[in-house]
Amino acid sequence: SEVPELGGVLGEVLLTPTRVYAKDCVALTEAVEVHAYSHITGGGLAANLSRSLPEGLDARLDRSTWSPLPIFGYLAREGDVSREDMESTFNMGVGMVAIVAERDAERALEVLTDRGVPAWRLGMVTSGSGRAVLDGEYRNA
Repeated sequence: SEVPELGGVLGEVLLTPTRVYAKDCVALTEAVEVHAYSHITGGGLAANLSRSLPEGLDARLDRSTWSPLPIFGYLAREGDVSREDMESTFNMGVGMVAIVAERDAERALEVLTDRGVPAWRLGMVTSGSGRAVLDGEYRNA
């Protein structure tokens, strides 16, 4: 049956195909120097992105830069799933991360926006121990 907050039938929302990023990644690589890509699949954003970081660097990610899709709030609430468990299982609406130099960030966003890819500055790379860390609260929390 229809779940109004999801704008459709639960099963159909859950089966919505993921975006294929291959051509977008090629276009971005042609426009700016991309240091790494991380395809965020099962296992969550932080764990997947951590595998793209060299030892000595961290990615500090700001939750307030995006609003996870309504399906994630629905699953958390209806399944009584903690934010920690949600974030270690799902991508929370971030399908791909490109790590670019600060000087290329605006150009990278322009390229992706021109291609119709929802894109934003998710965080920044700092010195650290090779891990990704999520800070703050989601926009729709």
